[in-house]
Amino acid sequence: MSQEKRFVKDPQALQDRLQKVNVGVKRAGHLVHQLLALARSETDAPVQTLDAVQLARSIAQEAAPSAIAAGVDFGFEQAPGLDKLSMQGHALLLREAITNLIDNAVRYAGRGASVTLRVRSESGKACLEVEDNGPGGPQEAQDRLFERFFRASDAPGGVGLGLAIAQEIAHRHGGWAIASHVLPHGLRVAIVI
Repeated sequence: MSQEKRFVKDPQALQDRLQKVNVGVKRAGHLVHQLLALARSETDAPVQTLDAVQLARSIAQEAAPSAIAAGVDFGFEQAPGLDKLSMQGHALLLREAITNLIDNAVRYAGRGASVTLRVRSESGKACLEVEDNGPGGPQEAQDRLFERFFRASDAPGGVGLGLAIAQEIAHRHGGWAIASHVLPHGLRVAIVI
């Protein structure tokens, strides 16, 4: 009996095969999206005055449903007394960078974890950070987190571009991205502009 006929007669084998195809298609789509975001980060988009608090709140509202669907407790915090924080930037690129941080935290922290998007002022600069209480990855991998195509674990769906794109966008805004482990476990990734 040919391989093709076996799948037709075995519904479970067909379901398993379709699941693998679905995962592959989602991964390819995610890779294409990330490569397009990387290309966009290398263009000269117009700079405008943005409110970092409003931008972060809007991103949090958009990200919450998928984080909750992934079984993650997702939250948003702004520094006490910080109602507005003006900054110069490219709204579309910054949205992409922060969304990448959230997606990475949700994916790698895993079901049952907590992920928080925070906005605060740090020495007059806007600091947008995403913190999770997941495993955090190995300490020796921290220096490589922003390398293109580097993946600290085999969590499904990642292609190793999210943090590299976030860092590139931060640099294009005259800022930086930094990752630090949170004790007793977890990871915090911040973009400071």
